[in-house]
Amino acid sequence: MSQTIFERNGGFSSVSMIVMSFYEKILASPVTNPFFENSDMKTLIDHQTKFIASMMGGPASYTNDHLERVHARLGITEAAYREAVEMLEETL
Repeated sequence: MSQTIFERNGGFSSVSMIVMSFYEKILASPVTNPFFENSDMKTLIDHQTKFIASMMGGPASYTNDHLERVHARLGITEAAYREAVEMLEETL
């Protein structure tokens, strides 16, 4: 049986380190930081770790509908979205 990308890259501990590094960049950016001012970062990092893990073939999964519902009320701008994507790509 072949391993998933998640398993080959160290599982939750490695993904968690990636996510924490990503959020350090997010919080340092004047474009993306305002979206997180009132966020419980510990919970957010936990959710994002599970999301990235699921994208890598690990446990936990989220549907597109769920993600859209969670983010719909945030008013995320195109500039903030693009910057977050660039920071995630850079982190990965």
